[in-house]
Amino acid sequence: MADSSGNGLYIRHIDQRQVLIKLCTGASERTPLLARITRHSRDRLRLHEGQSVFAQVKAVALMD
Repeated sequence: MADSSGNGLYIRHIDQRQVLIKLCTGASERTPLLARITRHSRDRLRLHEGQSVFAQVKAVALMD
């Protein structure tokens, strides 16, 4: 992933079908939001690195 300093969206390709989305917020650079989505969903949502987006949390998994 790209440097996560500041706000923004970062994308890492996992495999042929999935990408990992990392959303850094102004609230805390040390606690980004992570989501695994299909490449089809990424394309349909027109997501690209560095883009400013809004996030709505539907479900959450806390990591230690």
